[in-house]
Amino acid sequence: MRIIAVLGAGLLLSACAADPVVVTSTRYRVVVPEESMFACDTVAQFPEARTLTDLQVARLLVELHQNNVRCRNSMQAIRHFLEDAKIRVEEGREPPARPETPAPAPAAPPSEQPRQRRVPIR
Repeated sequence: MRIIAVLGAGLLLSACAADPVVVTSTRYRVVVPEESMFACDTVAQFPEARTLTDLQVARLLVELHQNNVRCRNSMQAIRHFLEDAKIRVEEGREPPARPETPAPAPAAPPSEQPRQRRVPIR
C-alpha cells in the first residue's frame, strides 16, 4: 500500500510541475503634475463697490480676465500632461517625470500693460 501511495503522490507532483505557473500583476503609478502648473490667481480683496471709479473697474476687469486666461491655460496644461501620462502608462512606458508642457508665464500686472488709446464715453 505504501508503494501505491508513493507512486500516486509522485504522479500528482509531476503533473503539477508540468504546468507553467503564470503570475500576473497590476502596477499602479501615481503621476502628479508639478506645483507650478496650478497657476490660478485670485483677487485677494475686491475694492469698495460704492467708491469705485471707472478706471478702477476697468483695471479690476483686466485683472480678472488675465487670471481667468492664466487659470484656463494651467488647466489645459494639466489635462495634456495627465493624458500623455495615461497613454505612456498604458503603452508600458514610464510617465514623464516633469511636465513636457511648460507652465504658463505670469501676465504683467495691469499697471505694466501697454497703454491703449482712451476713447471718451458720451
